[in-house]
Amino acid sequence: MSRAGEDATGVNTEMGFKDQLRHLLDTARRGSAYLFGRLVRRPISKTLARRYVRRTRRPLCGPRVLVPFTGPMGIGDVVDATPLIQAIRIHWPRAAITLYRPPGDLLAGWCVVDRSAGHDDDLRPESFDHTFVPMTAEPPESGTVASLGKVHSWRRYYRRYFFRNQREYNLDLVRAVGYRGPTPPPYVSIKQPQRDLDGGSPTICLAAAGKPTHLWRFKRWPYYGELLGRVLEAYPEAVVWVLGLEADEFPENLSGHGRVFDLRGAFSLAEVAWVLRHADLTIGNDCGLINIADAVMAPCIELFGPTCELRAGPGWRGTVALSPTRCRPCQYSRHLLQCDHGTCIRALSVDSVMDVMRGMIAQLGDLPLRT
Repeated sequence: MSRAGEDATGVNTEMGFKDQLRHLLDTARRGSAYLFGRLVRRPISKTLARRYVRRTRRPLCGPRVLVPFTGPMGIGDVVDATPLIQAIRIHWPRAAITLYRPPGDLLAGWCVVDRSAGHDDDLRPESFDHTFVPMTAEPPESGTVASLGKVHSWRRYYRRYFFRNQREYNLDLVRAVGYRGPTPPPYVSIKQPQRDLDGGSPTICLAAAGKPTHLWRFKRWPYYGELLGRVLEAYPEAVVWVLGLEADEFPENLSGHGRVFDLRGAFSLAEVAWVLRHADLTIGNDCGLINIADAVMAPCIELFGPTCELRAGPGWRGTVALSPTRCRPCQYSRHLLQCDHGTCIRALSVDSVMDVMRGMIAQLGDLPLRT
């Protein structure tokens, strides 16, 4: 029943003709906008959103991503996997990234990841959309998580390409889901140690480290003791810091040298990164400490015997010293397991390393370089 002054359509009959027309047009506009939104705009928006996700493989809400550091991974392998994690964050800004068993405090406090899980119980009730397995790592065992989602393994791309840096093999995993950006730099956490260190001019780190396994028994250079004496003789004001694990052997008794400090096993990984960053030069064979030095953009010289410098060489302020033997690198052949003498690493002389070191120090300019 219409109220007084209104007709059956609800239009006030006491209003003027122009006011009535304006009211009817406004009502029609609102009704057409509602119908357009329900019948046209909303379906088109849903279709465009689905097409965007299908073409770019980038969901509107971030996926849950797992990056495991399980298996035979070394410190250097973990450092070379950090560009992969940064590329995942760039490609999926809203992704929930979880690291599984990161070593020590090497990546502690990293803002790129959402959380780190050090035990199986932390992951058991979880399910993920993607699992990126970096080079030399293995996926978590069955039962560790509820679902791994789509597993992207390095083995597929390692067979397709050869003689590239390990970081590029890792980046192939995220390139397969649509990432087209450059290779991000490696990352490690840095923490200043509580212990005060005496420096010199120059301050040189010797990284006589490496896995004590049968496969990599010839990665370690055997002439660090002789190199130490030559460095102290050539640079009277030099101070040498010897880094590594407490179990790493050094072919020289370090207790009788006043300008040599044995720091093996004294620091955590983040503290080792701080030490390497504040040294003028680091010399070491292919090992995790050299990867850390490269990540903090510290000058370094990496000594190569059986391993390949194209795959594991430094990428920033580092250089390499190569064995002159023709049989290297044998890292990807059965000759590495059959070799009993390690000619390649023994053929790398102290004189050649000293020549590279002098050229590196001259190239770096005035000392000290510490910041």
